[in-house]
Amino acid sequence: MYLQAVAKAGSFDTGKVIKAFEGMQYQGSVGIITMRKEDHWNQTPVVIGEVKGKTKCYSFPYVSAADIIPAKAVSLTLQQSDWKPYQGR
Repeated sequence: MYLQAVAKAGSFDTGKVIKAFEGMQYQGSVGIITMRKEDHWNQTPVVIGEVKGKTKCYSFPYVSAADIIPAKAVSLTLQQSDWKPYQGR
């Protein structure tokens, strides 16, 4: 995602890369990851699974079939995170 932001910015300049990141989406291994423009928090799907014990087929604990919860279902909204616009110092 960083490389995409650098390419979009056309520069390694920090300020330009930050602006390029805003609202960017990236197809990750578990779904779409979005960099929220307002607070720069990545909105990322969550993977959950249950650890199962040893079986006759597995001599070690393993994770059952995993579920992927969409980012919208697990991310805090701006209001919930108590986000306030940057006012400078």
